[in-house]
Amino acid sequence: MPPNSSLAAEADVSFFGPDEVQAHSQLVKLEEEIQSAIDQIPGSWEAAAIGGSAVTDKLLQELLSRMRGQIRDLELLSEEQDTDDQTAAVEACVELHQAEYQRLAAAIATAKRQARRQQQQTAEQQRRELFAGASLPALQREYRSVAEAVGGTRQVTESLQRARAVLGQQVEQTAATMAVLDSSNAVLGAAKEEFTGQQQLNRR
Repeated sequence: MPPNSSLAAEADVSFFGPDEVQAHSQLVKLEEEIQSAIDQIPGSWEAAAIGGSAVTDKLLQELLSRMRGQIRDLELLSEEQDTDDQTAAVEACVELHQAEYQRLAAAIATAKRQARRQQQQTAEQQRRELFAGASLPALQREYRSVAEAVGGTRQVTESLQRARAVLGQQVEQTAATMAVLDSSNAVLGAAKEEFTGQQQLNRR
């Protein structure tokens, strides 16, 4: 049996009359229609977002309601059979369709949960991308600010280096000046001593 095919598709209809065969065939066709709708649920919200057709809860409920009605019709046919074998065959087919109904209802619930989870994940991804895109200009501004700060620091460093060189030159010039002053002071001191000595000689 192919995956997701109707549980009642292989029912024994050898004891069925025309009405029972028709009711059974209609149910199998409806079950295939419901399964097809279930398969479309995961991408249904995306289709709706771009203006396409979507599998709605209303549609799914209508399909399940139709299936319940047709199963009931088949149950009524089982009560009209002429022999026990015919009755047993129709009742067995009814049970298969009832089991298929339960499977389809559970599959709908599972598919809807998966679709909601997928939608939430997609929305979260879109939010992350949106926030990342929105913060990009701020990051660019920050990077520019950092680059400007680095450039400013480099300029300050170069200015400090130039100032240091100038100060070094000034220190050297000051040292030379001090040396000249020291030499001048020594000369003046010697001249003063000589002048004082001459004054003392003149007094004598």
